Amino acid sequence: MSQLTLQEIITAHTDALAAHSEGFLPTIRLLLLQGAGPVSPERLATAMQWTPQQMEAFVHDNDLAIDDRGHIQIVPGSGCALDTLLLPMLTGQQAHIVRTCPATGRQIRLTVTPEGIGDLDPPGAVLSLRLPSLETNASNAQALASAARRYAEKAEF
Repeated sequence: MSQLTLQEIITAHTDALAAHSEGFLPTIRLLLLQGAGPVSPERLATAMQWTPQQMEAFVHDNDLAIDDRGHIQIVPGSGCALDTLLLPMLTGQQAHIVRTCPATGRQIRLTVTPEGIGDLDPPGAVLSLRLPSLETNASNAQALASAARRYAEKAEF
């Protein structure tokens, strides 16, 4: 398993974002609008020039929620692992995350704030991250699961 610098990871993700920006544009626009306050589905639909059906599909496909005041909410912990860590920084809101490790079956808890990660339990938990340029296939997934099991066997949780 290769060790990459943080800069290499960021570059790989920003390159993928630039190459597929049309797919990320609605989420980016939602985050920008949320910076000015709560966003209703109608407001985002107007900004994106969408029909109500397109708006409904976006909310559904991205695991978003509409709160009791009619505002779009990003569900803490939805999306990929990187989303879980980045969204609190982008939205300025903290998130309490509970996930189950696919290799060990143990629960992992953490709090993500705009300032960073806190309350990590177990303290030695790690995150593996697949770069967008790599293709996912069964052998990659199997190798990742195997490496996670080997790490978990050595780690003191």
